[in-house]
Amino acid sequence: MKSKNSWLTIRLSQSDLNHIKEKARNANLSVSEYVRRKCSSDSTGPNIIVDRQLLSDLLVALKREGNNLNQLTRYVHSRSIDTKTAQSLNNSLQAVSKTAEDVSRFLIDSRNQL
Repeated sequence: MKSKNSWLTIRLSQSDLNHIKEKARNANLSVSEYVRRKCSSDSTGPNIIVDRQLLSDLLVALKREGNNLNQLTRYVHSRSIDTKTAQSLNNSLQAVSKTAEDVSRFLIDSRNQL
């Protein structure tokens, strides 16, 4: 890691500073690291903005359904499959499919915002 022993001083309005601080917080970075990355990055590339809460909620939903599928798969392997079990497995598969479609739609919408 490079030694950080040089300083850059700039003047900002309070609203600009607050805006930068919020952006840094949303990126889970210190203000210094956020500014360094912004200043040294290639600005010709796309700037992708992600709704973290939506992405987190979708991930939780996928994990829940994956857990359900795992439990159903264990059940099916340990016992002979019946109609009720088959229907439960089908419902879980449909839920995972719908959630995967939601994630896909979200990613496409994010790409279209570029």
